[in-house]
Amino acid sequence: MNFLGDNEMIMCKAWIHFAKRFNPDAIITIIHHYPLLEIKRYAARYKKIHFIRLTDEEMRPEMVNGHTDHPCQEIKLSVWKQAKKYNVRKFFYIDCDAFILGSLKLWWNHIDDKPFIAINEQIAPYDPIYNAGVFSYSSSKNFITYEKLLAQYRKDNNSIKLHLGDQGLTNTYLRKIGYDYTHPKIDFTYNCIAKWSKTHIVSDTSIIITSGTFPLLRKIWIKI
Repeated sequence: MNFLGDNEMIMCKAWIHFAKRFNPDAIITIIHHYPLLEIKRYAARYKKIHFIRLTDEEMRPEMVNGHTDHPCQEIKLSVWKQAKKYNVRKFFYIDCDAFILGSLKLWWNHIDDKPFIAINEQIAPYDPIYNAGVFSYSSSKNFITYEKLLAQYRKDNNSIKLHLGDQGLTNTYLRKIGYDYTHPKIDFTYNCIAKWSKTHIVSDTSIIITSGTFPLLRKIWIKI
């Protein structure tokens, strides 16, 4: 989470609310760069939520060079550094705009089937790339590391376009090693694209969100 706007703050609170509502025993680590004091105060009502604040140096991975669209993409590249630093070998990564609307137990039961599991972008059926908003990682052999991604970036003479941040880079790396990140039990139920959404209300009793006009080309009201 690395946002400062009011709408984004509400969105982050909603993410925490849903994550703990459907997965109360989950250990959640929120990686951020900005202070996020309001989010920390909100998270204090829950158990097993930790925060890692990245330094300016950690926020600027060597391969970024200003090519990403948003600082959150730089944070996502830094996740691999944090996983190595804290020796985390198994985890879900979930964007703060990807609300968790159910238990992740089924996926967790299959997390060890493959070291990296994700789903395809729905907008790219003929030239699939993985959607970086939700993925799982399970490897004691450093299947993906920041160093490996950086080596791939250099091997391509820094020509990989990073407008999608870690998604473009990691997708290229997985293609180069011939790795299939899909899993028959993990489908679009676990992820979708929600562009230009606006969070209107988040409370203990009501959440109202307007989805954008992409990819469904119409607005949908969701009240939970």
